[in-house]
Amino acid sequence: MRLLGALGRHGNRPAHLHFFVTSDSYRKLTTQFNIEGDPLIWNDFAYAPREELIPPVTEKQGGTELGLKNDNYREIEFGFVVMPLVQGRDNQIVERVRAAVVA
Repeated sequence: MRLLGALGRHGNRPAHLHFFVTSDSYRKLTTQFNIEGDPLIWNDFAYAPREELIPPVTEKQGGTELGLKNDNYREIEFGFVVMPLVQGRDNQIVERVRAAVVA
Protein backbone atom coordinates (compact mmCIF):
# COMPACT_ATOMS: atom_id res chain seq x y z
CA MET A 1 0.00 0.00 0.00
CA ARG A 2 2.91 2.37 0.63
CA LEU A 3 4.10 1.90 -2.95
CA LEU A 4 0.65 2.65 -4.35
CA GLY A 5 0.37 5.67 -2.04
CA ALA A 6 3.73 6.97 -3.25
CA LEU A 7 2.40 6.70 -6.81
CA GLY A 8 -0.74 8.62 -5.83
CA ARG A 9 -2.89 5.50 -6.24
CA HIS A 10 -5.09 3.50 -3.89
CA GLY A 11 -5.42 -0.27 -3.61
CA ASN A 12 -9.18 -0.50 -4.11
CA ARG A 13 -10.89 -2.27 -6.99
CA PRO A 14 -14.38 -1.57 -8.34
CA ALA A 15 -17.00 -4.29 -8.03
CA HIS A 16 -16.32 -6.88 -10.74
CA LEU A 17 -16.65 -10.57 -11.58
CA HIS A 18 -13.96 -12.69 -13.22
CA PHE A 19 -14.68 -15.48 -15.68
CA PHE A 20 -12.38 -18.23 -16.93
CA VAL A 21 -13.90 -19.94 -19.96
CA THR A 22 -12.33 -23.14 -21.29
CA SER A 23 -13.16 -25.73 -23.91
CA ASP A 24 -11.26 -28.44 -25.74
CA SER A 25 -11.94 -26.72 -29.08
CA TYR A 26 -11.37 -23.07 -28.20
CA ARG A 27 -8.71 -20.81 -26.74
CA LYS A 28 -8.88 -20.16 -23.02
CA LEU A 29 -10.65 -16.89 -22.23
CA THR A 30 -10.00 -14.90 -19.07
CA THR A 31 -12.21 -11.84 -18.71
CA GLN A 32 -14.25 -9.83 -16.27
CA PHE A 33 -17.10 -7.39 -16.18
CA ASN A 34 -17.52 -4.42 -13.89
CA ILE A 35 -20.72 -3.44 -12.12
CA GLU A 36 -22.25 -0.30 -13.61
CA GLY A 37 -22.52 2.56 -11.14
CA ASP A 38 -19.58 1.58 -8.95
CA PRO A 39 -17.77 4.83 -7.98
CA LEU A 40 -14.34 3.24 -8.54
CA ILE A 41 -14.89 2.03 -12.12
CA TRP A 42 -12.75 4.75 -13.71
CA ASN A 43 -10.32 4.86 -10.79
CA ASP A 44 -9.25 1.19 -10.77
CA PHE A 45 -5.61 0.83 -9.78
CA ALA A 46 -5.37 -2.19 -12.13
CA TYR A 47 -6.59 -0.11 -15.12
CA ALA A 48 -8.92 -2.99 -16.07
CA PRO A 49 -12.28 -1.35 -16.99
CA ARG A 50 -13.28 -0.65 -20.58
CA GLU A 51 -16.69 0.50 -21.83
CA GLU A 52 -17.47 -2.91 -23.33
CA LEU A 53 -16.80 -4.55 -19.94
CA ILE A 54 -19.45 -2.49 -18.13
CA PRO A 55 -22.83 -3.95 -19.10
CA PRO A 56 -25.96 -2.10 -18.00
CA VAL A 57 -27.75 -3.16 -14.83
CA THR A 58 -31.46 -3.61 -15.56
CA GLU A 59 -34.18 -3.30 -12.91
CA LYS A 60 -36.56 -6.28 -13.12
CA GLN A 61 -39.69 -7.62 -11.43
CA GLY A 62 -40.90 -11.18 -11.00
CA GLY A 63 -38.13 -12.41 -8.75
CA THR A 64 -40.45 -14.33 -6.45
CA GLU A 65 -41.64 -16.40 -9.44
CA LEU A 66 -37.97 -17.26 -10.00
CA GLY A 67 -37.51 -18.34 -6.39
CA LEU A 68 -35.84 -15.13 -5.20
CA LYS A 69 -36.64 -13.54 -1.82
CA ASN A 70 -37.76 -10.25 -3.38
CA ASP A 71 -39.94 -9.53 -6.38
CA ASN A 72 -37.70 -6.68 -7.51
CA TYR A 73 -34.20 -7.63 -8.64
CA ARG A 74 -31.42 -6.47 -10.96
CA GLU A 75 -30.07 -8.29 -13.98
CA ILE A 76 -26.87 -8.05 -16.01
CA GLU A 77 -26.66 -9.62 -19.45
CA PHE A 78 -23.12 -10.33 -20.63
CA GLY A 79 -21.91 -12.55 -23.46
CA PHE A 80 -18.63 -14.25 -24.27
CA VAL A 81 -16.89 -14.65 -27.61
CA VAL A 82 -14.34 -17.44 -27.74
CA MET A 83 -11.86 -18.03 -30.52
CA PRO A 84 -11.07 -21.43 -32.07
CA LEU A 85 -7.73 -23.12 -31.55
CA VAL A 86 -5.05 -22.35 -34.15
CA GLN A 87 -3.79 -25.58 -35.71
CA GLY A 88 -5.09 -27.44 -32.67
CA ARG A 89 -3.29 -25.20 -30.16
CA ASP A 90 -4.06 -22.23 -27.99
CA ASN A 91 -1.52 -19.81 -29.44
CA GLN A 92 -2.15 -17.17 -26.75
CA ILE A 93 -0.77 -19.09 -23.79
CA VAL A 94 2.53 -17.49 -22.81
CA GLU A 95 5.10 -19.21 -20.65
CA ARG A 96 7.44 -16.58 -19.24
CA VAL A 97 9.77 -16.01 -16.36
CA ARG A 98 8.02 -14.16 -13.54
CA ALA A 99 9.66 -11.51 -11.41
CA ALA A 100 10.49 -12.49 -7.85
CA VAL A 101 11.37 -10.45 -4.78
CA VAL A 102 13.02 -11.66 -1.59
CA ALA A 103 11.94 -9.64 1.44
